[in-house]
Amino acid sequence: MIKTLVKKFAMVTLVLAITVDATVQAQSSKNSQSVEVYRDIGVKAYNSKEYEKAVEYFMKAAVQGDAESQQVLGLCYKDGLGVQQNYRKAAEWYEKAALQGNMYAQYWLGTLYENGNGIAQNLDTAISWYQKSAAQGLEESKKAIGRIAAHYYDLGFNAFNAQDFKTSYTYYQKSADLGYELAELKLGGLYYGGLYVKKDHSKAAEWWEKSAKQGNAEAQRLFGYLLMVGDGVPKDSKKAAEWFGKSAKQGDKSAQYWLGTLYENGDGVKKDINTALDLYRKSAAQGDEEAKKAVARLKGR
Repeated sequence: MIKTLVKKFAMVTLVLAITVDATVQAQSSKNSQSVEVYRDIGVKAYNSKEYEKAVEYFMKAAVQGDAESQQVLGLCYKDGLGVQQNYRKAAEWYEKAALQGNMYAQYWLGTLYENGNGIAQNLDTAISWYQKSAAQGLEESKKAIGRIAAHYYDLGFNAFNAQDFKTSYTYYQKSADLGYELAELKLGGLYYGGLYVKKDHSKAAEWWEKSAKQGNAEAQRLFGYLLMVGDGVPKDSKKAAEWFGKSAKQGDKSAQYWLGTLYENGDGVKKDINTALDLYRKSAAQGDEEAKKAVARLKGR
């Protein structure tokens, strides 16, 4: 008797569970359909410039967690479309969508932090949102990161000229961390010369190599020189010649001279006096005094 009651109770519980689950799924499906309907109406109204109606329906979808609608609501509040312009509310809606991974909301939230609209200006937070968006492929976010990196570089450059090496280091580091080639070059210079930071030629080489790989001619020459003499990195004349070559092709007179010395001496490259002389002449034509002496020496042979 007891076993029979237990079985009946178990069956009733199972039926109730299935019924509740089916009800939840049906409700979820209904809500999903409602969100899509609200969003579609909002889009049509927005495209027809019926902004108040658009806001009404985007709001219905947004409160149910629809990231796309939240992002557009942020836009409406930012630009005052269908509602009174309100940067703070724009930031709130952008953040809701951004936290769900919407790359456009992440970008626009970044702009609000960058410019201090509706929220306290915070470039580091702006960069964080731009990076999340850029990782998803949004070009505008990549450009924004570059813009802030250039700004940090300018601050570092101005501080360096004022001989405030501590501030210069701080901003060069921020810029270099964002991949800005000029900052990487300058940061390497601070480490090489021991300005504010402890002199460290290995770190100088590290930063110059990063800048060199981005095509900076000066960094290519400087990194090549370190490789040639084995300063901060293992001596490698072959690699030095490669980096000097990249810099020389961009017209760097010092790189042309140093590459000439390698060809003259057959160091890292096959000895070739004619190539050496040609490089010396190119460098000399730009005013390099050592190159001028080398040209005279080789012509006098």
